[in-house]
Amino acid sequence: MKHKILFFLLLIINASAFSQGLIRPLKHSDTLIEMVNYNNLSLKLSEYQYKNTDSMIVYATTLLEGSPYVAGTLDADTINENLVVSFSKFDCLIFAETICALVLDNKSDNPSFTNYKQKLESIRYRNGERNGYVSRLHYASDWIYDNCRRGNFSNITSTLGGIKQTGNINFMSSNPQFYKQLRNNAENIKQIKQIEDSINLRGNRYYIPKNNIKNVEKNISAGSIIFFTTSKSGLDYVHTGIALKPYGEDGDLYMIHASSTAGKVVKTTVPLRKYIENIKNFSGITVLKLN
Repeated sequence: MKHKILFFLLLIINASAFSQGLIRPLKHSDTLIEMVNYNNLSLKLSEYQYKNTDSMIVYATTLLEGSPYVAGTLDADTINENLVVSFSKFDCLIFAETICALVLDNKSDNPSFTNYKQKLESIRYRNGERNGYVSRLHYASDWIYDNCRRGNFSNITSTLGGIKQTGNINFMSSNPQFYKQLRNNAENIKQIKQIEDSINLRGNRYYIPKNNIKNVEKNISAGSIIFFTTSKSGLDYVHTGIALKPYGEDGDLYMIHASSTAGKVVKTTVPLRKYIENIKNFSGITVLKLN
């Protein structure tokens, strides 16, 4: 009941303020609009009858299906590293982060917009603390390691028969021209290089080669987080999605993701093993479970 009252109150205030020209859309997403969006999504999740984590993740994806794909959302402000909150536009990783933070918030003792933002920050930043551009977990290898180390996720790839990845990570420090916050910023480049070195030193990165997915997909449940490894030099992963099994847990593995090709959040129309076969530089997958 409190969710419903707060949602309608925020909606009325928001509509009134816009009609009077009192507020305008801001560059940053931490606005009244996103509070309304959050309350709408949180209300639907709280009323969802199947409360196990995997099923909640799958249900949450249906609430955001069709949302537009927009790249570079986190880098709109090149001066401040703000916590960007968006329920209306996504890239592939922001979509996965948003879904997971929503579920973690909803399963907590006191779901709220503030609590949701804390969950999101904990997932997106090293040690769960936002402290400038380099504190963001830019490399998926680092994202996976840091989140699993702190207990947010479990990496089940090795138990599925995954093998170790090879090759060093150095793409960002070698190509600062592609990143607004690295261009002409020697200090940021230096810190990113140190992060790359620590990732390379750690090693211990596992993936399931694309030609072996058909042999293990029966052991990957719907709601798992899927990271796609790449054969591109200097990179580790290039895409992220959430596993679906529309024909039951014994059926084929599919995925929902924020797709740059489709321009929106969509479900794959073919099983994952077929989807990945058609993308030359995708070499395999790493599988995580939200704790």
